[in-house]
Parts: sequence; structure tokens; C-alpha cells
Amino acid sequence: MSLVRKNETVRRGVGLLLAFLLLLPLFVSCSSVSPEAEPAQSAPPTDDAELPPEIAEEPAETTITDTIREQYKDIDYAGQSFRLAGYGPGEFFYFVVGTEMNEIWYESMTGDLYTDAVYQRNSVTEDLLNIRIEPEFTSAGRSYDAVSKLIEACVVSGDASVEAGYGSLAYNITSAGRGNMHNFYLIDNIDLSSPWFDQNIVKNYSLHGNKLYALTGAYGIYDDYSVPVIYYNKDILSRNSMDDPAELVMEGKWTFDTMKAMMEVACTDLDGDGKITEEDIYGYLDNADILPHLMEATGNLQTKIDSEGVPYVNCLTGEYIEVAETVYNTFITNPTVYYAGSVTTLFRDGHALFAYELLATINSLRDMETLFSLLPLPKLNEQQEKYVNPVNSVWCTAFCVPVTITGEDLGRVGMIINVLSALSEDTVTTVLYDQILGVKLIREENTLVMLDYSINNKQYCWANGYYEWNGPIASYLGSYAAKGSFDLASTAQKFSKTIQKAIDRFLEQFEQLP
Repeated sequence: MSLVRKNETVRRGVGLLLAFLLLLPLFVSCSSVSPEAEPAQSAPPTDDAELPPEIAEEPAETTITDTIREQYKDIDYAGQSFRLAGYGPGEFFYFVVGTEMNEIWYESMTGDLYTDAVYQRNSVTEDLLNIRIEPEFTSAGRSYDAVSKLIEACVVSGDASVEAGYGSLAYNITSAGRGNMHNFYLIDNIDLSSPWFDQNIVKNYSLHGNKLYALTGAYGIYDDYSVPVIYYNKDILSRNSMDDPAELVMEGKWTFDTMKAMMEVACTDLDGDGKITEEDIYGYLDNADILPHLMEATGNLQTKIDSEGVPYVNCLTGEYIEVAETVYNTFITNPTVYYAGSVTTLFRDGHALFAYELLATINSLRDMETLFSLLPLPKLNEQQEKYVNPVNSVWCTAFCVPVTITGEDLGRVGMIINVLSALSEDTVTTVLYDQILGVKLIREENTLVMLDYSINNKQYCWANGYYEWNGPIASYLGSYAAKGSFDLASTAQKFSKTIQKAIDRFLEQFEQLP
């Protein structure tokens, strides 16, 4: 979901609320009336009396919900059901938030911000279009492909009862390559340029500029939760008398070199045994995929889209390999860096200044005792045009529509997806901020700004999103955290044919699809 407009609304709302709270005691004292005093009587206003300018009521701001209600007030689907497949409560990666977490359906309002937002969005959609939303929850635990498998089973059997799915982007796209999903460009009542659809995915995942088989936007929150950020421990920062790197971000100076310098200052051998271990303080925590993680931060994605909307392999080029060597020398060989399977735990327990994790991890840091905040991924250098935060396509959730839905039903499904997504702007999108700001110690204005830098600079990479060619690329990049030397150039020659064959098969598959 795009957060630019929402951020402005939230900040304006927060500012008004703070102003109200500051003035509240004054209002109370001024309005207090002594029990003995008779309230002053005033003449009732005449019809043509004008209110003083200072108390004249301002016209209410028109919301997206208001606009959608007016635009589609004449649509009536006569109580038809809309059956939407999605992961069951607590399944997939939803357990990070809670056992009842899901993105598509709640029976009633509970007082929980997110639950109530989803319920409100669904209820307004049902009332506006005269439909019934019927969730089709999977029950496969943490199986990431459960939704796409359900859709595929419907396609194979010719079952049109499930009309849309909301599941892992990577698996939806892979299933689309097998001919199971509709092209969103061909679905009536969906305008892909609408602000409630993520324009980053429309740009990055549209083949030839007219084929798109998965769609993200305001509807869910896991397209945002799937964005990686750099968490940082503010107490460690303060103890070492370092300036807040959030200022560097806003100045365009949050780079590999500035991050490295801060890592090396912060790294501390607490127990004095001459080694840096999990009992000490590291400069930076990441996992074995540190090379692709930081390469993507430079804008050097493993694949890119050419001017004609066709993906091509980028990770075999000389430029990619040259930048990869910089990553290797700056981070992978740096003794202040630790590659851990327990990044979140170590960071939460105060054993690192910086840590690479997805935004969703913020829900696991609620009990962190020390102050922390977050940053976008660093740039290669100050000459890099913008910060880049690549979406984790397995964690990211997206709409898909099975090819079993045809004719007028397909247009109806398009209308419902469009309205649900639009109404999410005034409900789910706002709540994402409320949830993040509700996390312990994440209540500062800079955090809002850093979220903007992170989420609004999303990048979707085909190599992450299409599993049938992800394998060869993953093998090519390898686990450089464990390697003692940089040999990507020679490795590129070894894997180039395998990777190219995988992408050729991919292009052949999608060329045959509408």
C-alpha cells in the first residue's frame, strides 16, 4: 500500500489531537459554571444570522469512502456471494502478529484496531454492492503455497466456487505461469492506475506492459510487512555518542560507508575474552543471504525489466559483480558482522546496533527493553539516486483471480476487488500506522518518516517472485557468509546457462498466456 497520502493524514490528525489535548484543561476551566450562578441566557439565532468566522463550521473533508459510496451507489449484485480464499487465522506468517491474525475476514468487531478495520471495510463493501463475502480459509498451518494450491485445484476440477485468492505473491505468480490466473489488465472494473493499487508492482510485474497476474495495494498489510528495514538500538547509539542515523537518511547520506563506520564504533567485547560472540555487541546482524540483501539495497536486483516490459537476468553482469565485491569487502568480511539464524532474538536482547529484518518483525519487538527504531536499507553511496527496499515475495500477499471465473462474474469480481481495495485506504492503511506506532517505544515522528522511505521505495524482483527460476539464482549467489574468498565472476560463468534456461522457460510460459 502507498503511505504518502496516509502519512500526511495521520500526521495532521496527530497534530490536531495533540493540540486538543494541550488545550483541554483550558476548555474545562473556561466552561466550568458555579453551582450558584445562573447560566447566561442568549437569544436563539435567527435563520439569517451569520455565525462568527471563528466558530463557522468547516465543510467536512471528502474521504475515499465517500467517493466510492457515491460512485457505486447504483451497483446491486442482489445478495450474491463473493468467495475469497486466504490463509486461516494464525497461518502463513500471520503468527508473527497473533493467532487470530488474517487479512480477509473477521466475524465481528472486537475492539482490536486491525480486526475492526477489516470488519468495517468488508461490511461497507457488502452493504454498498449488496453482496456477501464468504471466506474460504486454508488450514495448512504455515504452508506458504496453500492459497495457490487451492486455486489450482479449483482450476483443474473446473470449480468456479472460489472467485479470488489472497496469498503469497511468489506462489501466486508461479501458479500463474501454469495458466491458472487471470490477467488483471483484462478484468473489467479494475483501473490499475488507482492509488489503492501498488504502482510499484504494476510497474515491476507487468510483462510487456499489459500482463499482470497478481495485485497488491491498500487491501492487505503483508505487502508492507514484507519490506526489509534496518532496525537499530538507540541505547547503544547513545552510549557511543553517535548521531541518529535517521538524520543521515533524510540528508541522503545513509550509505554503506556510514553504516560500516557506526558498526565498528558500536561493536564491543563485553566479557573481555578477546572474541566477539553472542554475549557481546555486534555492529550488524543478518543471515546467510546477506549478499543478495545488500545488493538489492543498491538497486542491483537479480533481475530487471527492460524498456519493453520483459525481465532479464541482471546478476551476471560486470556491474553487478563489481558492486557485489564491494558488499563482500564492506560487510561479509567485516568482523563486526554476524550471520545468525536468531537475528530477532539477538537484537531484541541488545546484542547488536543494527539488524536486517522485515517490517513484520516489529511485532516481535514489543517487549524489547531498550529504545529502538528503524531505517531504510543503506545506499551504496551518496550518488545513488534513492533508497531501495526489495519486497520479500514469499511474505508479500496479493490478489489473484482463477481462470475458472468468466463472463459477467469476472466483471463482478473485478468490481469487488476494486471497492475492497479502495475502502481499505480509510481503514486498513491507517491502522497499519496505528499498529506500528502502538508498539512499545516506536512513537516518534522520525519513525513515520523512515517508514515512508522504506515502504514508498519498494521494489519487486522477478527472481524473488517466480520460484521456477529462483532456485538457480539462489545457488549462484550461494551462502557468501560462509565463503573465505570472493569468486562471483567465475561462479557466474558456471551458472549462466542454467539461469538463462530458467528465464527462457519462464518467458515462453507467459508469452502463451492472455
